[in-house]
This record gives sequence, C-alpha cells and structure tokens, in this order.
Amino acid sequence: MDSVGEPWWRLQCCNDQQLQNIFLIAGYTVLIFKLWRFPLLHPFKILTVFLHEMGHATAVWLTCGKVTGMEVHPNEGGVTKYVGGIALIVVPAGYLGSAVWGMALVIASPNKLAAEIAAGALIFLLFVFIFYAHNAYMRYLNAGFIVLLGGLLALTIATEYNGVRYVILLMGVMSCLFSIYDIYDDLLARRLNDSDASVFAKMTHTSSRCWGVIWGLFALATMGCALYFNLVVAMHSYKDAPPVTAASQMSSGTTIALVLAAVVIVWGIGHAAWTRRCMVRTGSNQAGYEVAP
Repeated sequence: MDSVGEPWWRLQCCNDQQLQNIFLIAGYTVLIFKLWRFPLLHPFKILTVFLHEMGHATAVWLTCGKVTGMEVHPNEGGVTKYVGGIALIVVPAGYLGSAVWGMALVIASPNKLAAEIAAGALIFLLFVFIFYAHNAYMRYLNAGFIVLLGGLLALTIATEYNGVRYVILLMGVMSCLFSIYDIYDDLLARRLNDSDASVFAKMTHTSSRCWGVIWGLFALATMGCALYFNLVVAMHSYKDAPPVTAASQMSSGTTIALVLAAVVIVWGIGHAAWTRRCMVRTGSNQAGYEVAP
C-alpha cells in the first residue's frame, strides 16, 4: 500500500514519463519488426540469443548441474553445454528465460537507479560468460556490449543524462519479441527437429507445437506484464509529475519520442503496404523473402 492506501501495483496513467515510455516501446516494436534482418540490429539480436542461453545456464546451476561451456553464433544459433542438472527444467528455460529477462529489463528501464543496476548486472554476466565461451565470436560480442553498457553507465552516473535506460529498454523489448519470434520460427515456420520444444516434446512424449503454444502464451503474458509494470515504475519514479491532459504539457523529450514513434509507425505501415502490393503484382510470394516477426 502507498501513503493514501492504494496498492502499489494499481496503475494511474499518464504522466509525462509514462507517455514517453509508451511512445518509445511502440516505436521500438515497429522498428524491430521492420528492421529485423537489417545488420544494425544484428548485435542486439545475438545478445537476445545470449540471454536465451543464459536461461539454460541459470537453470543448470539452480538444479545443481555444471555448465561446461557456451556458444553463440552469428546465424542466431547457440548452445549451452552442461553436465548434471534436471533436463526437464533446463530445456524450457531458454525460451522462458529470454522472456523473463526481457520483462525485467523493460520494467527496470524507467527508474534511473534500476536501469543502472540492470546495466551493471548485464555487464557482470557478460564478463563472467566470457570465460565459459567456446567460440571467439561470443567473446567479442560480450566484450563489445561490456564497452557499450559500461560507457553509458559511466555517463549516466557522472551526469544527469539517463542514456542507459534507452538501451536497456531496447534490449528488453527486443528480448521479449525475440522469445515470441523464436518459438514461432522454430515450431510453426520451420519445424526444427532440434529446437528446445522438439527436444522437450521427445522427453515428455508430447507435442512440440503444444509446448510451443504454451511457451508462446507465456512470452506474450510476460510482454504484457512488462508494459504494465514499466508504467507502474514510471508512475512511482515520477510521483510528483502531474497527469498530461494536453500535448502542450508534454516535455520536449516526450514530444520527440512521439514524433519519432509516429514516423516509424507510418513508415512501417507504408512499407508493409508497398511490399504487399509488389508481391501481388508479381503474382508470387517472392521465394526466399523472409518475413519479419
């Protein structure tokens, strides 16, 4: 309960920071969808693969197993090598762990201290897993993100500029979306026989698609929770900020976020319509064209 007897989780919307977060999340989501195969996003996609593999590794440790190595590859594949542990917990922990990590990062991003702690935790884990990496690509990836997050964290601590929160929010949104897309791509689009869900289905003598649907619903639920509690944290972090009732009351940062989100959304809709029109004109589905999640 807060000072007026309201439960802390009850959402009141929307102050300036909450609106800014809504615009950022909307813009990030559309941008990630449309630029899914664009090289600029590739390092962040591989980071979500790292979070997926870290979910497996965490489950191994929690079930008294031992992680012997980890690999993350440029083709968005990865593997966690371990002995011991409880396989029934370890196998699904990749998809679910990626979704939970994404949710945690999105929730932490509005608060300056929480964003700093999230960045520090990621830096620590990226550093630790350098010693578990069995391929050079993963070591370079981890080192690159340590430099990026470390620089932003130092800037945020030394100044009033909270730049790290934008990157933490982007990582969180991408991890949430990637966990959903990963399940769809493995089980519905390509039906990989060596996907986590396929392996888990063989272990439990059940359907891989059934587990894919269950894990997909879990990933969607964590994304919904991430958005809700992101706004709750923003509400408490800026509790003295009055509700915004007119566009003229928005700060310059929120106005910029609104404009950029609107531009990205309009561009995304226009690009999708143009692409669809071209495909209809050619009378084919453009074999080899990969649809973004």
